Amino acid sequence: MPNLHASLQRRYSYKNYNWTQHIDECENGTVCPSGICFNEPGGHSCGSCPDGFVGQGGHCMDIDECHDERVCIRGLCLNTEGSFLCQCGPGFRLSSTGDQCDDVDECQEEMAPCQALGECVNNMGSYTCTCPGGYRQIDGTSCIDVDECLEETELCSPHGTCLNTKGSYLCVCDTGFTASLDAPSCDDIDECGLNETRCGPHGYCENRLGSFQCLCDQGYQESQDGQACEGECSMY
Repeated sequence: MPNLHASLQRRYSYKNYNWTQHIDECENGTVCPSGICFNEPGGHSCGSCPDGFVGQGGHCMDIDECHDERVCIRGLCLNTEGSFLCQCGPGFRLSSTGDQCDDVDECQEEMAPCQALGECVNNMGSYTCTCPGGYRQIDGTSCIDVDECLEETELCSPHGTCLNTKGSYLCVCDTGFTASLDAPSCDDIDECGLNETRCGPHGYCENRLGSFQCLCDQGYQESQDGQACEGECSMY
C-alpha cells in the first residue's frame, strides 16, 4: 500500500515551488538598434549608439552627414545607413579621408596634355592650355596652328603670295619685291638705290614698281636685257 504521507509531501512541494525561467532578450538581435545589448536579470539594457547614429540605448537614428556643408566638398554627398559616400566629378578624386573631393593636377599627372605646343595651366577640376603666337586654343585643352593665309586673304597682296607655316606665315614676293619689315606685304625693291651705276656711265637708272629702267644719254640705247646703256653702233 502506497505511503500516503510521502505522496502528500511531494504534492505540497510542487505546489509551493517557484518555477521561474530567465529569458535572454539579447538573443534577439533587433532589441538594440545600436547592436550592443547587455543581458540583465529580468531584462536587458542597450549600449551607446554606434558612429553615424544618434540617440540613447534602444533608440538610435541615422545621422544624415550630407546636411553638413563641410562634407563632400567639391563632390556629391550620398547618405547611407550610418555613414555617407562622396561621388567626385571629372577632374577630382576622392581624398584619402573619404570625406571630400580633391583636385587632380592634370598638368603633373598626364603626359603632355597640351601636346608640345602649349603650356599647361592647372585649375580647379580641369586645366587650360596657353597657346603661343600663331596657334589657337581648342576646347581649352589643345593648340592648333592658325592658317593666317586662309583667314586673312589680303596678306602679302598685291605683290606677293602668302605661304602658311607652323605658327606663322611667309610672304613669297614677286620678282622686284621683297617682304616688308613693317607690314604683312611686299615692298618694291629700289634697284637704283642699291646700285646707282647700274645703267653704266651713259645712262640714268630710274626705279619702277617691281623693276627699273635705264634712261640713256643721246647716242645710246638700252641694252636688250635692259640692264645698261650701249652705243647705238654696238646694238648691231
